[in-house]
Amino acid sequence: MSNSFSIILLTIFLILSFLLVRSYLTGILTAAIFAYVCFPIHHSLSKKIKPGLSAGIIVIAALIIIIGPLAFALNQAAAEAISFFSQPALCEGCNQGVTDMFARFGLQGHLQTITQRATQAIGELTRSFVLSLPSRFLEFGLFVFLFFYFLRDGPRLLEHTFKLAPFSNKQRILARKEMSSIMYAVVYGNVLVSFIQGLLTMFFFWIFGVKAFFLWGMIAIIAAFIPYVGTPIIWAPISVIMIAQGITTTQPSLWGRGIGLLVVGITLLSTIDNVLKPFIIGNRASLHPAIVLVGVLGGLKVFGAIGIFLGPIIFALLRTSIRMVRPVQQ
Repeated sequence: MSNSFSIILLTIFLILSFLLVRSYLTGILTAAIFAYVCFPIHHSLSKKIKPGLSAGIIVIAALIIIIGPLAFALNQAAAEAISFFSQPALCEGCNQGVTDMFARFGLQGHLQTITQRATQAIGELTRSFVLSLPSRFLEFGLFVFLFFYFLRDGPRLLEHTFKLAPFSNKQRILARKEMSSIMYAVVYGNVLVSFIQGLLTMFFFWIFGVKAFFLWGMIAIIAAFIPYVGTPIIWAPISVIMIAQGITTTQPSLWGRGIGLLVVGITLLSTIDNVLKPFIIGNRASLHPAIVLVGVLGGLKVFGAIGIFLGPIIFALLRTSIRMVRPVQQ
């Protein structure tokens, strides 16, 4: 069999294999990320008990830790969204609320339009989510199954994959080192820092009496993942509206809280990532913010919500692959 025919045959089967797993890529990649994050715990635990038992315990514990808070967060955010859109009021102690403020400037019709569209969007999202439940349950089952096996057999799978790749031992060592550094930088440097930044924003919304603080905090957590945008896109308008509303309604406590939120946002919430990222990442490789931004937006479009994590990681692994291949070309 000629080398050209082997390459053609390999290409055909690679394409067919991709078509087979395309619909489940999100579950597969998510399971791989969870396995990477939990592997240090599994590595320590498997020294005391069997690897299969260790992986099973970690999977069950991770599901309990994730599903419980996630269900609470979604329920709380949905309740606050319904409450906010039924009677818009941005902060505790506001005598006029958002509706009266818009009416003062003759913009009440615009607020009603925004509220109606937001309500319709929430309804459409709910309907599409309910209709997609069967496929989501299937994908969730695949995620749990792969999460377990990636934990238990991950190192062997990686070793086998590297052996199949047509690279030298030096390149394989480089690939392992690069992948480990880049995954650590993306998962802990970007994901963990953005999550902390979003949670702090939620905390200060509560401190300064922002109504629906949990809902706005959840939105802030999502915004924190987007470079060049971040949490300021949430706390800056809220603080400005609080200040303006406090001035127009002659409530010093209200505009004082707005100024306090603005000062905290500028001095702490906008700068904490510059402190935490070098501390967490250290000398490990990190991605340029522009690449992270494209990865987040592209990941959201291709993979949905989990794409916030997957997009930058895919770009990071692409960079690793290029660095690994470069010596062969030279």
